[in-house]
Amino acid sequence: KMTRLVPSKHDQALQKRSMLNYLRYDDGFESCVDKTKDPEAYKLKLLKLRILQSIANHHDRWTVNMFPRNPESKPALSSNIPITNKTSTFDPSKVKFNGGKILSTCRLITLNLEDFDGKAIEVLTNVLEEGKASTFLVDKQSDELEFRALTTLARLTTGGLQHYPSSVQKDMASLSSGSLKFGSRNWTVTQVRLGEMQTLEVLRSVATTGAKEMRRRVRNLDPSREESTSMRLQRSPCPIDLTLSLLEETEFEPF
Repeated sequence: KMTRLVPSKHDQALQKRSMLNYLRYDDGFESCVDKTKDPEAYKLKLLKLRILQSIANHHDRWTVNMFPRNPESKPALSSNIPITNKTSTFDPSKVKFNGGKILSTCRLITLNLEDFDGKAIEVLTNVLEEGKASTFLVDKQSDELEFRALTTLARLTTGGLQHYPSSVQKDMASLSSGSLKFGSRNWTVTQVRLGEMQTLEVLRSVATTGAKEMRRRVRNLDPSREESTSMRLQRSPCPIDLTLSLLEETEFEPF
């Protein structure tokens, strides 16, 4: 019998607050969601927070597996000898993206009142009341939602890259120049960091390309839809006070 680990009240509070960061951009709405001005949109945002809380520790909802940069690479004859002196990069023609679950999370983050045929609040409410939040996946609803979800993914990867003290170009230059001793601490750190940043850059490229394709499809189907609220993106995070108010709500607490 498996034991279910329940986070402490302190950990719950910290995790709930951290989930708010994913709801700072109210894409798909005319303006930033304000409880007093748009209670329906605010309720949807609260429901989204509750489900994010429920999947916060499900790693597959926040990560994506990528194939190795050089899948044909074989171990070196000795640990003192580099496998290759070339800096590894992804081959765009061989990149395979299977981001179904992380895209589901991005769709959840950017749902608006028009999604699920206008029944987004009803759908999320039922999911929470039936205790299915941890297994709930948001399938593709429309090209507009897909555009917002892919834009969210691109935004998150960009944010991730900004946390690194270096860049792909700088690390590739350092490794290619031979200035770092093979096997040294700095060499190892640079190799690992480069792989992480390259993966994020590939993921951002896939998301950005996909978002552009969704915008093109929307425009081709009906040019007027490109200017609709569902295609609207917030240029900057919404005021933190509007989002922090969600912490005061107690409805549908998952624990």
